[in-house]
Amino acid sequence: MGVDKDAPIVYQLSDEEIVEMVKKREEEDDEASDEEEEDIKERISIDRCIQLCTELITGLEQKSFITEQEITAVSLIQSKLNKEKPKYMKQVTLQEWFKKMANKNSEEHSSIANPLASTSSALAVPDVTTATTSDTTANIPDVSQM
Repeated sequence: MGVDKDAPIVYQLSDEEIVEMVKKREEEDDEASDEEEEDIKERISIDRCIQLCTELITGLEQKSFITEQEITAVSLIQSKLNKEKPKYMKQVTLQEWFKKMANKNSEEHSSIANPLASTSSALAVPDVTTATTSDTTANIPDVSQM
């Protein structure tokens, strides 16, 4: 048996073939990512879903061709959403709560929100404060004469 030991065992790719394979792979990846971007939709919050259910129920109740059973089905979905809502709520930390209250108070008392603020609500604060002390000896009885 005559076996050629110098014969290639694996097919070797040329540089051009390697470049073409890489380009083709990148194009396929780009097409796949474009398809994924189209599939991704904006998430709707549970609060918004509950609001939409309320509006839907209100609208359906106005239509005579919608049965009570169909409206009840939407109401059941709304009640499920209401039960799930606490699972997605985040408890506010004290620091966040104080910050929120401080911002709320500053908005209420801001002169920007009410540019024509009346002077009647403002306290009359003098520019210069003088301290006066009362005569403390006038109120003390004279003990030596007793």
